[in-house]
Amino acid sequence: MQLPLVATALSNSLGTSLLGTVGNPKAIVTVTLPSGTEIQPGVDVTGNFVVAVSKKDSIGTATVVAVLPDDLDSWTKTEVELKAPKPIVTAIISTHGNTRSLEGSVNQSGLFVEVQVPEDPHPIQVPIDEHLEFKLPLPIALQPKDLKVTALNPLSGEKIDVKVELGVTTKTMTIPILTEDMIEDYARQAEMRRASKVAHDEALIKQVADKEAFVTSIIDTISVNSDAPAVMTAAEQPEETVAAPTKKRGFFGWLFGRK
Repeated sequence: MQLPLVATALSNSLGTSLLGTVGNPKAIVTVTLPSGTEIQPGVDVTGNFVVAVSKKDSIGTATVVAVLPDDLDSWTKTEVELKAPKPIVTAIISTHGNTRSLEGSVNQSGLFVEVQVPEDPHPIQVPIDEHLEFKLPLPIALQPKDLKVTALNPLSGEKIDVKVELGVTTKTMTIPILTEDMIEDYARQAEMRRASKVAHDEALIKQVADKEAFVTSIIDTISVNSDAPAVMTAAEQPEETVAAPTKKRGFFGWLFGRK
């Protein structure tokens, strides 16, 4: 019975990798690259395997074969098409004081970037550093419309025209070119801020709910007490009117008209 086998290719700025999984972790997997090079990658306990593909083998068809050592009927095969990632290039004219330069980055090594300026009939090939970035000094008067920038992948033959943007003018600070790692880091920080805000909002909602429950309990207590017979305090008792004692007039008082 043939083994289940699935494989695919992943290409990014770090290079090209062949990823796959086989139905039995005891299987022997053999990968034949476009140049004819054979590789037997290790298979983990879940049946997964990974092959790092060199730049010379990053374009073409790779063959993947899997078989169990003690069961030749398990032999199975699949093919994977390897493609170089599409070139992505940024180009910005940046001004620092009295100097101007073309700054940019690429998404993969091995690309050829050329810049055509009005003063030179021959295009200038711009060197790309280990960080996949480049920088070319320019005359201060040049504008984006004056430049023509192209990028070529020598392996695939794919060539693209690069749009030139005008960057922010500054005397002391260079505007950084966003890389994939920077974008991922910004995304992680934004997610952390969002999670923190959600937790803060949930805490506020809980505090409000607790206060509402406390107020409700007080109102309920007051309502229960209002149904009991009213007991008047001493201060609330109405004052009784006590008649002042009248003097009784004696006989002589009556006789002589005393009051």
